[in-house]
Amino acid sequence: MSEPKDTVHFERILNRRVIGRDGKSVGRIEEAIIERDGELREFHLGTSAFFERLAATVVSMVGARIDSKGYAAAWDQIDLSNPKRPRLLCEVSELRRLE
Repeated sequence: MSEPKDTVHFERILNRRVIGRDGKSVGRIEEAIIERDGELREFHLGTSAFFERLAATVVSMVGARIDSKGYAAAWDQIDLSNPKRPRLLCEVSELRRLE
C-alpha cells in the first residue's frame, strides 16, 4: 500500500529549518501539535520549541526561565511540498510567539 502524494512523515521534517518569505531562517521545526482526533493543528519552531520538547520537565523543576525565541505556525502557514526545504507562506509577524 503506497502513501498519498501529499503525505509527509514528521521524521522527515523534524529539525528542518523553515525559511521565511525574506529568505531568512525563522527556526527549526521542533514540535507538531496534534488534536485528539488526529488532526494536525500547528508546528512549533525555534529554540523555545526545542526547550519545550526536550527540557520542559527540567526547566519546570528548577524554575528557570529560558529567554529564547520561537513561533507557532498553523499547519497551513508552512509549505511542505519540498520536505527538505520547508518555507513559510506568511509573514513572521503573523505567527504566534511561544513563551
